[in-house]
Amino acid sequence: MSADKSFDTANCIFLLEMRLKIIILLVFGFFMMKNSAQAQSKEQVYAGIILHIMKYVEWPEYESQMTVGVVNNQQLVKALQKASSGKKVHYKNVTITTVSDLKMDLNADVLFFSKSALSKLSPNIVEEAKKNDILVISEEAPESQSGQGINFTQKGGSLKLELFMATMNTVGLKVSEQLKKIATIK
Repeated sequence: MSADKSFDTANCIFLLEMRLKIIILLVFGFFMMKNSAQAQSKEQVYAGIILHIMKYVEWPEYESQMTVGVVNNQQLVKALQKASSGKKVHYKNVTITTVSDLKMDLNADVLFFSKSALSKLSPNIVEEAKKNDILVISEEAPESQSGQGINFTQKGGSLKLELFMATMNTVGLKVSEQLKKIATIK
């Protein structure tokens, strides 16, 4: 009987890993179909990936909803609103907000900085993110940039994820093994 349970557990883990890989491959595949009339915009792809990443992070239980704050990128806000409409992450509703003033209280679980907004990712914001369990995701951050838990980068024409485990540990967020397998650990 216990052999059956371990087999079931192993199958369950395998199926979850395969599901994540298929989802990521599908999202990346749509991103690569630039010439197709039905190709998704970069923002639509990012929205899908951000929402899926949120599912593979262990969040504090004190929140009644999940909030994604986007720094100065209205197209991504719209794509996230559309992608998250009627969906839940960890059984919680997802709220999308535009962040234009980083001096205000950062009331988000995820804070996304596009390439054009990276200059706003200051040490003060990084400290605030650490204190409030905020996952900072950046786009095309240079090696010298610090504070992000995840960075979206282009390599060889493909979108890649860089996972900064030291930052994730400092912030106090646990990452699933499935997410670790598809990201480059930094």
